Amino acid sequence: MLHFSESPIRRALNLYLQTSALATSYKPSKTTFSTLQPYPKMLATAIFSGALAGLLWLLLTPFRTGLRSIPGPWFRQFTELFQVYDAYKGRTGQATQSLHRKYGPVVQIGHRTVSFSDPAMIDVVYSYRNALPKGKDWAAMNHELDGKTIPSIINALDAKTHTAIKRPIAGVFSMSNVTKSEVFINSSIKDLVRQFDQQFNGENRGKSFSISGWMHSFSYDCVMKLTLSSDLGLMRGESDHAAMFKGVDTAQTFLAMALVMPELRTILRNTPLFKIFLARQGSFARVARETIQTRTDNGGYTTAETADLMSAFVEAQKKHPDVVSDLVLNGYVTLPIYAGSNSVAVGLTSILYLLGKHPRIQEKLHKSLVESGLPMPPPWSQISKLTYLEAVIRECFRYHPATALLSRRIVPSGPGLTLPDGRVLPPGTTVAVNGCVTHFHKETYGDDVHCFRPERWLRDDNESEAAYTHRLQKMHKADLTFGHGEWIELADPAKEWEVRETILRKQVGVDAKLSFRPGRSLGDLAL
Repeated sequence: MLHFSESPIRRALNLYLQTSALATSYKPSKTTFSTLQPYPKMLATAIFSGALAGLLWLLLTPFRTGLRSIPGPWFRQFTELFQVYDAYKGRTGQATQSLHRKYGPVVQIGHRTVSFSDPAMIDVVYSYRNALPKGKDWAAMNHELDGKTIPSIINALDAKTHTAIKRPIAGVFSMSNVTKSEVFINSSIKDLVRQFDQQFNGENRGKSFSISGWMHSFSYDCVMKLTLSSDLGLMRGESDHAAMFKGVDTAQTFLAMALVMPELRTILRNTPLFKIFLARQGSFARVARETIQTRTDNGGYTTAETADLMSAFVEAQKKHPDVVSDLVLNGYVTLPIYAGSNSVAVGLTSILYLLGKHPRIQEKLHKSLVESGLPMPPPWSQISKLTYLEAVIRECFRYHPATALLSRRIVPSGPGLTLPDGRVLPPGTTVAVNGCVTHFHKETYGDDVHCFRPERWLRDDNESEAAYTHRLQKMHKADLTFGHGEWIELADPAKEWEVRETILRKQVGVDAKLSFRPGRSLGDLAL
């Protein structure tokens, strides 16, 4: 009789004897071999082996990705779930800032994801001519119409498609064309001023209101009018703002998570839970589609005296019918409505909030505006000459970037991406540069990057013209921003806003009240 000590060899032979043809003629002693039945034991062995293989695969991740030389939290090397969690909590930008402060200019923030804080990497990652390709995660940005994906400049994955879609409308957003549409913007400005006069003057003087809420309503009304000649009536109270945009923040949170891990969208989009979520969304998307469809059914051109953006898009379709299909046309129209409105709202809220937090800067800006003798509404041709106003706006966008989105790119096949210090990122690595980080680069913006100081955009008294030009160019290159009014006083100047970072860095809890100076009333300005 064979006898074995308690060892893996004994257990392996026992398993073999029980599952082989010899098992029919060989009968092991009860005291020598395990009495377990063969199939449960085989299953246990398979589970153990699989778990061991999975553990080894996980532990070898830093070696497989080729990113061992890149610093970062050890636990982020193994999964992208920590980035998903950052997106869910609305702190992508803040988390990225914190990681760069601790680990330096190059940080591994996910399984195969590396973030850069050096503005010099912007040209490497997003260069006009040799930009790194987008990853499949951008598919999460897709919108659909009748079950078909709407082509868009944003979600085009390759340079050829992007160029083909962009070329027909390359001149539509030029400054010369946009200024022709100032009549739509002026109309929205007058609507805003008129509503302020009616709702926060007289008996309601001194009443606080939500800056972000009003700027959101203004932005959507203004961009809708600029695009389709008609607004949503949000400022005038003709539409229920809460009902129209119900679920938008939740949808943006989910989208931010899906951009990190596209599998989430693939897994969840066909589930009953996701369909319930879509059914409970606000009416904005439906209203926007209906407005676009009405214009399309009527030939696409506006009946207003001034051509709007959709008229220009329809003209582009007539000139380039081989490229601009009805789906592409729909993508053109929805782009400013969906992307432009939110970014404008975030930017305007930033300006008003930061001016309210810094009375000295607010007073200096007000003085320069009064001395300029601007009409109301002020034309762009005159606004563009006000250097301090431009400095304030640029500093607001630097201090509070509109987007928390990591615009991810993939290192293509080949030798990899060589960093300035000689390290090489292997093909397949996801890389990104975030404005939440580059906008606070001390070598570019100075040691006081965490101070709101518009003067950094102006020439110093003891600075030569050449030195100022060089410094300004450096700041512009590091700028990753998305591409005035009545005296505002915060209801509580000490109150800090809450920044909710999804795709955009939306501000929450920002209230203000109007203070009225002697002179023309808001009602007069709105005439």
